Amino acid sequence: MLNLLHSDLFKLFKAKSFRVCMILCVALMAFVAVGQLYSADLFSNMSPAALQESEKRIEENNSFGIRFGLSNSSENLAKTIEAMQNYNASSFIETALSGSVTTVLMAVFISLYIGADFRDGTLRNTVSKGFKRRDIYLSKLISVMTATLFLVVLAVLSAVLFSGLCWGFSSLNSQTISLLAYRLSLQTLLHLGLASFFVMTAVLIKQTGPTVAVNICLLIFVTAFLSVGNAFHATGFNLLTIWIAEALSSLEFDTVSGLVVLQTLALMVVYILLPTLAGITVFKKRDIM
Repeated sequence: MLNLLHSDLFKLFKAKSFRVCMILCVALMAFVAVGQLYSADLFSNMSPAALQESEKRIEENNSFGIRFGLSNSSENLAKTIEAMQNYNASSFIETALSGSVTTVLMAVFISLYIGADFRDGTLRNTVSKGFKRRDIYLSKLISVMTATLFLVVLAVLSAVLFSGLCWGFSSLNSQTISLLAYRLSLQTLLHLGLASFFVMTAVLIKQTGPTVAVNICLLIFVTAFLSVGNAFHATGFNLLTIWIAEALSSLEFDTVSGLVVLQTLALMVVYILLPTLAGITVFKKRDIM
């Protein structure tokens, strides 16, 4: 098992796909930071009446444009302007931790990494050497989780760097840093659970291209489906919190809460345990010779 893990970790960190995803992570964080800075300046210089008129014009023309989730309520528009005026380094780091960048990059590099082993015959050679398929699967899973930790850490460091360059570090006092550390620890656990889910889909599908497409589609359409479900059920429960990719932004991380900690731990355990059991079961029966 240790030999398998050492080999998988070496191969993963030497893989071009992982290196490209690391570079993209930094580049995307820079792009998002500049975009948020521009948006904050734009909204800060516009009145609620001007924003409302812009929204009405977009609706009337039925044209394609960048939407900021604003309604035609003057009260909501005023709140949006106030939020944008108070946007700072802490706000951007919270946005970065929500997983909008990291989850897509995870879907890509995990799919490429697992799919390449099927395509190149690496798994076939490993099985022929007498290694148990369960150990092979677990080695891949641990390697992917380790890479995910590197990706999350890189995303956070990039967010801190670019937020400081754009807004300065004055908003990062000790209390804010403690809350961000709390948020980061919980959202890292959710990233690990999502990594396990992506490994399972990669083993189920085997082929690189279809796996990338399926994982990205799952990120989009499961969220859309649950959002529609929220509109039709009468309870106050947010369905988005049961989908681990969306829980990164849907759970209430703004304050320390025992309930949120329990929800996070439950999601992590479920999304690591069930996909791993399903993946190992399928992998044991799959013909890879």
